[in-house]
This record gives sequence, C-alpha cells and structure tokens, in this order.
Amino acid sequence: MRRRPLLVEALEDRLAPAVRFWDGGGADALASNPLNWSDDTAPTAQDTIVFNATSTKSITVDSAFPATIANLRIESGYDGTNTVPTTSLTLHRPLTITNSFIQAGGAIELTFGNFTIGSGADFEWLAGKFIARYNNELVISSGATVNVRTAALHGLGISSAPVDPVILNNFGTINIHDNATVAAGGSGATLYVRQGGQLNFLGSGIALDAPAAFFSFVIDNQGTITKSGLDADILLRNVHVTNIGTLNVNNGNLRIQGRGVGQGNVATIAAGAALTLEGGIVDFSGFGLGGVFDLNGFQVTGAGTLVIDGANAEVRHAGTSSVENLILKRGIVSGTGTLTINREMYWSGGTMIGASDARTTIGANAILYV
Repeated sequence: MRRRPLLVEALEDRLAPAVRFWDGGGADALASNPLNWSDDTAPTAQDTIVFNATSTKSITVDSAFPATIANLRIESGYDGTNTVPTTSLTLHRPLTITNSFIQAGGAIELTFGNFTIGSGADFEWLAGKFIARYNNELVISSGATVNVRTAALHGLGISSAPVDPVILNNFGTINIHDNATVAAGGSGATLYVRQGGQLNFLGSGIALDAPAAFFSFVIDNQGTITKSGLDADILLRNVHVTNIGTLNVNNGNLRIQGRGVGQGNVATIAAGAALTLEGGIVDFSGFGLGGVFDLNGFQVTGAGTLVIDGANAEVRHAGTSSVENLILKRGIVSGTGTLTINREMYWSGGTMIGASDARTTIGANAILYV
C-alpha cells in the first residue's frame, strides 16, 4: 500500500479578545504605551478597555493607538485630573467603538478626531460628558443605539475656552429615558437627527437643557422625533428646533421652551396628547430673541392638541398650514399664509394678527370657542 504524505497547513495567528485595564504605569499618558495598561500590554482592536479607580490618570488617545476598539467601559471611579476641566480621555485621533460603550463617569474630549459609535454597537450613557474642540463630533452610526438612563448631567457641552459647540450626529437611535437630562453647557450643542435617525423621549422631566444664554441647544431634525413611553410632560428647555422631518407626540405633553422652524413637514399628535410651544430664549445681553416658531406649510395631524402658551411665544405661519386642534392661551399667532383649523380652536388669551392676505380659516365642521 502506498502511503500518502501528511500535510500540515499553517494558519494565521489568532489572539483571543482580552480585557485591558488602564493603570497609568508609564511615564507618559499615551494610549499606545504598553506600560500604561494591565500586564504591560497595549490593547488591540478586538479588546475591551476599562477605566476605573485603578488609576485616575488622564489618557491621550494618540495616532499609534488602534482606530477601532471593541468595547469601552468608563466606570464611576475613574476621573482624570491632568487638565482643566477635568478630562478623562482626550482624542488625538478618530476612534470607533464596534460593539459596546458604557460611560458611568469621566469626560471624553474630542480634540483631533471624531468619536463614533459603530453600526450595531450600543452606548449606555449613565453619567459623564463630552467636550468638543475644533468642531469634532460624537457620531451615532446607522444601526447603533444610545440609551440615556439617569438623572445625572449628561453634558454635551464645555466648561472653558477655547472650545466649540458639541456636534452630535445621529444616524441611529437615541433613547432618553425617564428623568434623564442631556445638558448643553458653555458654547452650546447641536444635535442632528439625520434622515433615518430617531430621537425618542421615553420618560418625564427635562430631557434637553441649555443655559438661558446666547448659545442654546439646537436640534436639527431630518429624521423622526417621538415622545412616547410615560404619559407625562417632557420639557425641552432653551432649545432651537429646526424640523423638516417627522415629529410624533404619542402621549402626554411635549413642551418646547425656546423657538423653532418647520417647513413642509408633519407633526402627529395623538388623542389626549399635546405639543406646547412656550418660547423663552434670551441672548447674552439679555435681549429677548423671543420664542418665534416659523411654520411654513406645516401640517399638524392627529386628534391631539397644539398649544401656544408663552408670554413671548409667537407662531408665524406662511404658505398653507393646518392643525386639527389649537389652544391659544398666551402669545401671538401671526403670518402671511393660510392657517386652517380642522376640528376645534380654544382662544382664551393671546393675540391673532396677520398681513392683509393672511387667513385663519375655521373648517366646515370645526368649532371656535372664545
């Protein structure tokens, strides 16, 4: 019998994912320095990296560090102290999380690169903040999910110059849970809900907040914003909302204390629910920017109610706009176009004015209560 030779094929080296703890044992603060990590081994792209009370030394993610990391955990015991404001993790290169990120403390400073939650990854935002410089961004990829869960400050903002507004670019899903607040400090923040992206308010309380100053919290919605979950009030305080996407109020009362722009878009307010426009932003000199909501061809559907209730709230309509139910308590309704009330309007206060060609039409089956 003829024997066949035994063939052995060499396979590529494969390393099992590891958990690396930041211990700050090196002479510098560079992420690429193996001496700064447990077992004196620098992390690889498939690893989990953890920051906790083992070391409160701040870290700089430098260009020699991997551009992606599988899992990142910043625990409540970690709070870097090398810079002012207190900064835990400073990016000097773009960094993408491919699986999961849990932040329970510390700060991430976006200096020379974006921080990205990759497609399919999850971000549990329990505490801590992001600090932006030079217009770098926190990016939520399509298919990624962010859960904001506690009542602690979640700062999309800054504390000292030189800084820029934080830009949060959301292509995925952001869920703001009960009693959770995303706050913008310093020079403010802009949250883009991109086409296909979702922003969901699931609880109660102040969901978005900014100082009553020139810099506010800007929301630019090209996707879908939904208020659902608890049948309670949600307040967006000192915000500037631009809406060319879809706005759904499924229950409770979504209160916008600020100003906004809507063009050719649809808001749907479910039966028993309300969308309340309150106005209220002032600039750094104390001059009122007012609570002007410019609505051009804005269609409000559903059996719920649009409420205008603010001393400096003004809804200015243009083109052809319509609303099912309207309550005017305080403020002004003005415009140059046609506003049609399809069901009921309650006029208990405030003022209605308009140009000579402006019209407010009470529909054939609608009722006006004065």
